[in-house]
Amino acid sequence: MIATPEQLEDIRRKIQKLMSLGSSPNEHEAARALEMANALLLKYNLEMDEIEKQGAPIADPIVNEQYELGTHAFQWKILLANAIAQHNFCRLLVGHRNRHLYFVGRKTNVDATRDMFTWVTMQLLTLCQKDSANRPTEQRWTYDRQLGDYCYKTVKMDGLRWQTSWCMGATVRIAERLRGQREEQKKEHAGTCAIVLRHDQENQDYLDEHYGKNLKNKKVMARTNYSSVAYRAGSEAGDRVQLSRRSSTTHKSTPSLNT
Repeated sequence: MIATPEQLEDIRRKIQKLMSLGSSPNEHEAARALEMANALLLKYNLEMDEIEKQGAPIADPIVNEQYELGTHAFQWKILLANAIAQHNFCRLLVGHRNRHLYFVGRKTNVDATRDMFTWVTMQLLTLCQKDSANRPTEQRWTYDRQLGDYCYKTVKMDGLRWQTSWCMGATVRIAERLRGQREEQKKEHAGTCAIVLRHDQENQDYLDEHYGKNLKNKKVMARTNYSSVAYRAGSEAGDRVQLSRRSSTTHKSTPSLNT
């Protein structure tokens, strides 16, 4: 049975309410809320697809919403945003000098993407901060005041290098998990493949209409000296990040997204 417009609007309101709970400092509550929101988001898109096949107009318009990355626009944040956007039937654009992200898609899907990106990023920074206390030592070419000359010293790995390497490893693992979830959805819901293709075409039509040939689709990867040790640690931690499962850990503090 196809849902009525009123029922779809009720689903939208439930998704928005659950996504707002996703920012709760109580990780049990936040993880459970996102789990329910992700299930409802797929249901919503499946129902919308069935209604529009009957000739009904699109009730959920395509939007282009900006997201501030702040002063620390690391490559891993952009890759994470892209993986989450694709998972939620959206497209990602990166603004000038990578300081802004733009999520393109239906309003309901864009809202879910923004909230999920914020939630996952907060978790990554919290877990990374916790693991950084155990970061390994490395040989660094530095100036020794006592010797009055440069030499190699054994010091703890630089904190920023650890964070960028760790978060990149975690991001790659999270992207793999999201792709796995999508494959499971395709097996459980026959219409998932059609929805993915339809939304992708809708988003592309929007981009063609508003940007045309001015849109540059360049993939520029920054040259970063990643630490293999930190990358592996982050990759392992990527399995602990909550995407749609419950968590048994409550963090006492949450670092800034600009970290």
